[in-house]
Amino acid sequence: MNTNIIGKTYAMLSFNMPSVFGAFLSTGDVKALLLVVALLILDMVLYYPFVKMYERQQLKLENKESK
Repeated sequence: MNTNIIGKTYAMLSFNMPSVFGAFLSTGDVKALLLVVALLILDMVLYYPFVKMYERQQLKLENKESK
């Protein structure tokens, strides 16, 4: 915001506003919306391997208990 890449926040929205809509509505800048979408996609990419690892561990545990 200091570098003026994304507009400054001018509205204080409720905490339960979805982040994608809140980014746009609080700044009035489409770039803020795109940034939030890009960060959400990055979060999903980063968390996916850990979720799959946990899923495999749970499947092994389930198979072990069923025997």
